[in-house]
Amino acid sequence: MSLFRKIIYTCFVVYGMYAIPFSGPVLVKTIDITDAGTGKRMLLGDVTGDGRLEMIMMQPDKMADDRYIGHEVNCLTVYDCEGNLLWQIGDPSRGSSAGSDIPAQVYDIDQDGFNEVLACMNGKLRILDGRTGKEKSSFYYPNNNAHDCIIIANLTGTEKPQDIILKDRYEQIWAMDRYGKQLWTYKGNTGHYPWPFDFDNDGRDEIICGFDFLTPDGKRLWSMNQSGHADCIWVGDIDLDPSNGTEIAVGGDDVTVYHQNGELMWRNDQPVEPQDIAIGDFIKDQPGLEIGGQDRVNRGTPGEEAIFVISSTGETTYYKKRSGWGSIAYMCHNWNGEGSDYLMIWRGPDKPSLYDGLVEKVCSFNEGYMMAGDINGDGKDEIITFTETRAFIYSESSIDLTKVSEECPAPRPQQKRHYLFTRYWGGEYVKNNFVQAEENLYRTVKPEIQPAKNEFVALLCGKQTVSIPGFKPGNKVSITVYSLAGKMLNKTITRKNRISLKQDFALIPMGTYFVKMKPE
Repeated sequence: MSLFRKIIYTCFVVYGMYAIPFSGPVLVKTIDITDAGTGKRMLLGDVTGDGRLEMIMMQPDKMADDRYIGHEVNCLTVYDCEGNLLWQIGDPSRGSSAGSDIPAQVYDIDQDGFNEVLACMNGKLRILDGRTGKEKSSFYYPNNNAHDCIIIANLTGTEKPQDIILKDRYEQIWAMDRYGKQLWTYKGNTGHYPWPFDFDNDGRDEIICGFDFLTPDGKRLWSMNQSGHADCIWVGDIDLDPSNGTEIAVGGDDVTVYHQNGELMWRNDQPVEPQDIAIGDFIKDQPGLEIGGQDRVNRGTPGEEAIFVISSTGETTYYKKRSGWGSIAYMCHNWNGEGSDYLMIWRGPDKPSLYDGLVEKVCSFNEGYMMAGDINGDGKDEIITFTETRAFIYSESSIDLTKVSEECPAPRPQQKRHYLFTRYWGGEYVKNNFVQAEENLYRTVKPEIQPAKNEFVALLCGKQTVSIPGFKPGNKVSITVYSLAGKMLNKTITRKNRISLKQDFALIPMGTYFVKMKPE
């Protein structure tokens, strides 16, 4: 983007002329989380079954050195979004802090309709009832050090992911079914957090294990030509070209993107140590998707870091340096109801903030770590920041946290970004799928919502607009709107290439819906 275009773009944002309004955050709720102990991190998920997201605080055990051996969980403490402490297991006075992952996740691993909490505690992987914290089942680790993190994947072709991968710090992973029966194991340079994704659409996940591309059976198909180890892994259709599959982006010693067949797409070595990266549509008028992130330029005192955005073809679009080197980067989708993507940056010289694709600050929040999640199911991400004593829930506008959005399913299936949580902030972004490439929620409701070969399904949130894939001028497209519970609400024919609730379905209240698009 030229300097002239950047100036015009920035002026539009400042004076309110740009299509996406930037307003200050609303502090909706402050919650005392002191009882969860020190050194904790947060998971989000609907563990009560009421459709709202709860906060699951996980505290690691004490360890002299976590560089080579992972932590176990010492204590779990669950709060609802109104601040009530629901349950706790473990003694928070015996915990510590961690420089690695804390091995816990929230997911419906037994597919009974309610999310469980999975945690590596006291020598076993324990599956806890999310509503009560009571243990439902457990099994011993396949190796004494196989408790660095928990990865949930679909290796066996079940309707939903129900397999579990455990790993040691850097050298080996073990794949198991949910009962602890070992399926296979793999030794290699595992990186921090391997990522599962069904690249060939056969119903089983391949695994990006560090720099190695593994089949669902644990066989290596190809390896990336990289040095060091994989700090952060993302997948997404970066060039928005379905014909060449889904791309894999890796942050480590540089930012590198590969096609799913192992062909190098591009490498950008301007970042020195891009510890955290994220895929998103950060610049709307730039082709494809962008990769944003944080670069540890100099680990000295005070050090130096940079926030960057790289185009879909590998050129550095923006690179802004600042003091310090410990910031973390992730992405937030649909903060203001317009369907936009923003970079989340925290733990740096400034307060936790959202940034646009020009690396301009959109809004700031209280001190602490940041999390993003749709707390009440209205289709918009809220931001949670938290310290050792308080959690702060922010929204772009006032919301009622005492009840779930009318169209949100309850219990709410866990999004993939939440059941594959890692402090190394991996993820996936798939165009024309759901927010953050979350799990295909429509498969949990009526079968007619599932798209046929020539159909597309997308999630339409609030004032967001959705592009119709493969649209050609003169086309007629049948559009059907469904509630999240599977009820058909409206059907129409359009000749436009984009649709929105406000313009095309004015009689339907603002909310979150499925839309099925079929060329006529």
